Amino acid sequence: MVPQTLQNESLPPHADKTQDRPSASTSQTRSTPSSHAKAKAHGSSLIRQKLRRQGLSRKVIEIIEQSWKPNSAKQYKVYLDKWEDYCITKNIDPLERNLIKGLDFLKCLVKAGYSYSAINSARSALSCIFDTPPFGEEPLVMRLMKGAFNMNPPLPRYDKTWDVSLVLKTLEKWSPERFLSRKQLTFKLATLLALVTGQRAQTLQALDLDFCHFGNTAVTFTVNKLLKHNSTSNSLENNKVIIPYYNVNKKICPAACLKQYIKRTQKGRSSTQLFIGLQAPFKSVSTSTISRWIKLTLGEAGIDTSIYKSHSTRAASTSAAAKTLDISYILKAASWSRASTFRRFYNRDVDQEPTTFGKAILDTA
Repeated sequence: MVPQTLQNESLPPHADKTQDRPSASTSQTRSTPSSHAKAKAHGSSLIRQKLRRQGLSRKVIEIIEQSWKPNSAKQYKVYLDKWEDYCITKNIDPLERNLIKGLDFLKCLVKAGYSYSAINSARSALSCIFDTPPFGEEPLVMRLMKGAFNMNPPLPRYDKTWDVSLVLKTLEKWSPERFLSRKQLTFKLATLLALVTGQRAQTLQALDLDFCHFGNTAVTFTVNKLLKHNSTSNSLENNKVIIPYYNVNKKICPAACLKQYIKRTQKGRSSTQLFIGLQAPFKSVSTSTISRWIKLTLGEAGIDTSIYKSHSTRAASTSAAAKTLDISYILKAASWSRASTFRRFYNRDVDQEPTTFGKAILDTA
């Protein structure tokens, strides 16, 4: 776990934001070059302040800020806040490029026991405000990161995964679907889709009935929202989620389960998002809600959810598929661009048959 504060390394713990704000009278009297560092600014981020200093207009700044996806922006803010805390203790301007102080800041994170991943996030955050050249590409910074890696190498979240067949056998018992409670039907569908698509809960949350096509062998969703894997080189046109029919065992046929779910949730639905709440007014749900549904289902199947969270379905399904499938199917289904991503973090062109991945998962039952 990442420590909440940097102990004994000149980085104060985060205080309530209202306590960090300078009073009007105080802010008017400060005029030294380092005054910006004496108290946290409010109303704008360090990145925004930096862009303003460059003379950019508000509209230009707003567009530039959209270059960071929400999760990245949220993650960077954590470490930019810590950087600002550090600068307050050192009485320096957090927007003034200072390689030595930047290295010292990363050193504080290392000594406080932060993971390599967290320190790497801090490096990326500083590169957002010190970008010419990027702070993270400074030779000394790269060398420090190698040292941090060697001192505390990142380990995979799981060194093994669970047997997909255990969950599928549980879902098979939840039949026939027309007699299931709405809650159990929802849980079954969310878990089945997580397994047969190899996708994140974020993708499942983005599935929209307005962009759903029922074909002869599969149901296809086109996702018209930016997902984690999307970039300028991986556009939205590649956001296809394939849900196969599985006639070998209709009790775990994801397409049939999907049809039943749509039929059962049609009345009173207040959103075209596929997954909606379990109670009126049946609004769209968040990614965290879908993750919770999946986690509860894993627990029902006997999976140790104190170790394995909902995202573990991604590793479990792709690992199971890797036993019988060429890796190209897996990369396509799970939206990975490189095989190294699969091998490193999950240790485990759809060609003529786009349902191959999903069927390979179901065949493990």
